Amino acid sequence: MLVAIVALSVAVRLAHLWFVYATPSFTHHRTWPVSDMYILNTWAGQIVDGDFLGRDLHHPLLDWMRAAAPPERWAAWLGEAPAFLKAPFYAYLLALLRWLFGDAMLPVVILQIAAAAGAVVLLYAITQALFGRAAGLAAALLFAVYAPAVHYDVVMLRGPWIVLAALLLTWQLVRMPVQPPGRAGVLTGACTGLALLVNEGFVLLPPLVAACAVLQAPRGGRSTMLAGFALALGLLLLPVVLRNLAVGVPPLQLSVSGAPMFAMFNAADSHPVIATTPPPSFLPLMDRSGGRLGGLLWPCFDTFRSAGDWILFYVRRFGALITPFEFPDNANFYYARLRSPVLATLPTYGVLVPLGVVGLALGLVVAPAPRRRLAPLLPASLALFVPLMATVPLSRYRVPLAVFWFPFAGFALTQIASCVQQRRWGMTSSVVAGLVAVGSISLWLEPHLGVDAGQLTNLRYRSPEFQLAAGAYAKADRPQDAAREWRQLAALTPDQSTRLRALKQAVPLQLASGDSAGARTTLAEIVAAARRNAQLLLWAGDVHRQQLGDARTAGELYERALALHPAADVTEALRARLADLGRTPAP
Repeated sequence: MLVAIVALSVAVRLAHLWFVYATPSFTHHRTWPVSDMYILNTWAGQIVDGDFLGRDLHHPLLDWMRAAAPPERWAAWLGEAPAFLKAPFYAYLLALLRWLFGDAMLPVVILQIAAAAGAVVLLYAITQALFGRAAGLAAALLFAVYAPAVHYDVVMLRGPWIVLAALLLTWQLVRMPVQPPGRAGVLTGACTGLALLVNEGFVLLPPLVAACAVLQAPRGGRSTMLAGFALALGLLLLPVVLRNLAVGVPPLQLSVSGAPMFAMFNAADSHPVIATTPPPSFLPLMDRSGGRLGGLLWPCFDTFRSAGDWILFYVRRFGALITPFEFPDNANFYYARLRSPVLATLPTYGVLVPLGVVGLALGLVVAPAPRRRLAPLLPASLALFVPLMATVPLSRYRVPLAVFWFPFAGFALTQIASCVQQRRWGMTSSVVAGLVAVGSISLWLEPHLGVDAGQLTNLRYRSPEFQLAAGAYAKADRPQDAAREWRQLAALTPDQSTRLRALKQAVPLQLASGDSAGARTTLAEIVAAARRNAQLLLWAGDVHRQQLGDARTAGELYERALALHPAADVTEALRARLADLGRTPAP
């Protein structure tokens, strides 16, 4: 059964890969300069070109960073020494794949699909140890077909490796009581060190893991276990320490992004849920702290009028961890679902959370294992939870944390099945009612997070993915596909200006592909939506006259635009065009 579930997880991801492989989104690591995919691929290229230690590594100044502060301020905050942009594991993996294959995208995706298969096995093992074999199989099956994980497994982002590292560490903590103290400490330290090399956000892991290990280890072997833990952790981090000392960076620094991200997302004028441009308080906070993360904690709290406002801010952020909405940044789940019918058929976070919450409640009440057995789940889940609460709950960051719902979700499913099999209809009804209640609450939270429905729709179907894809298709001489991207954006966006811009972009592409009928339809939509916009009516008239040879419709549009009494230059242009058509404009 487990082998079949692992095979299913691989098959689902390969099917999704089949649909997205030929789309422009598979090239974002080369074409989208503001994305993490591009930054990581560029970093890997520097390593392949010979800068193995990253001596020439510098933090890229993206548009939002330049808008927030001049380059010299960023140099003062981030330092001149070439600190790692992020934890180094993923960049060096990409570098190895680039060295072997030329382009790392497809090889790393294949590896990530294999990593997901490993995560399925680890989830089964962890859940089986806590709640039994049936729950383990149910948890593994849920993760195998979990749509957000499937999506991010075929993107050049490190999420699958964070999931694998977190589960590997958790499995080691589950097994620790049956291992000799020295061996348990070494293996736990090695897993912790590996997790830190994968994700700098795991900075809280060492103390959390040490505390959990002390609880798990027999009293007489705790010192041996802690010594082994410290030794293995130190050995895993030693290459980073030596590299940092060689290039003049603090020995244990794994990233330079912590302070700017905290200042951006934790002040009173920050948005609690959406990743926006830096708030007005960003510059004073960074200057006040000197770019140090520890120096931001009190200044950020001090921006709130009261402790109650501060609490409400984080309550909203926590609510976004529960709601089904997948907040996008580098890779948009909803855009991928438009291109891949596989994602449209798979369960999402809205299914997982109710099962996980109800399973947690059942696990604390009726689980066959003592509650202390749940302790191994805490270090990695807490280490993932805290950074999420310190930034915004982006979809790709939520997937590794969501993995820790799966053991409880699997347990909930087995309890439901057991109750039905035993005809315990009262208990079955209670569990189903709990699922409905939690699901309803998570849906209710969406409009109460400080984000209105229009903003959510704009985030769900935002412009960049469509724009990048249209540009790539146009460059590849596929104007019909480019026009389809713009038309689809126009159909999905609630923003009128975005819709008109998308429709306007689609018209010349439709004409270039020989689709005159489609261009006429799009022009009619523009005219219907731009009744009070003389410039758009002028533009639509020009297209009808010059490219469609339809002088009559062009004249009607010019006259409609003139009747709006536009600015003098537009009025003059309209009168000249009507004169060319032999039509006398109304005075």
